[in-house]
Amino acid sequence: MRITRIAACAATVAFCFTSTAYAALGGSPSTPANLHPTASASVATQAGSGYSVNVTTFSDGLVVREYVANGAVFGVSWSGPSMPDLTVLFGSYYAPLQQGASDYRKANGGLSMVIVNQAGLVAQVGGRAGAFSGHAYLPNALPSGVAASAIQ
Repeated sequence: MRITRIAACAATVAFCFTSTAYAALGGSPSTPANLHPTASASVATQAGSGYSVNVTTFSDGLVVREYVANGAVFGVSWSGPSMPDLTVLFGSYYAPLQQGASDYRKANGGLSMVIVNQAGLVAQVGGRAGAFSGHAYLPNALPSGVAASAIQ
């Protein structure tokens, strides 16, 4: 129990104090090397109605999905035993994510889940050591006819 709490606290600190790096959400799709320190990864693209999903599976089991329309990422999701580099996935939206996470924790407490619901960014980030997941999207960038629930 104590180890789980320490791991959750460490993940929270890493999440809240990482600096911004590359752009993805709202920008161009990322390359696997930027998303996660695990170098070996397989990438597949799935077509949706008016958008595509770039699915990257890393050797440690982390799966990252980038939802792309017109060359820009409008949503991301991930799940696996480790966290992707959120500065890469969120790009210029990382600072609003940090602020939203800080506001959420002040209002709700807790260590394992953060929900951000702002005008320009909706995100849910959570997990515990060995089981992380989350998703985020830009409400104003969702393609016509695509529901927010498609970002999974």
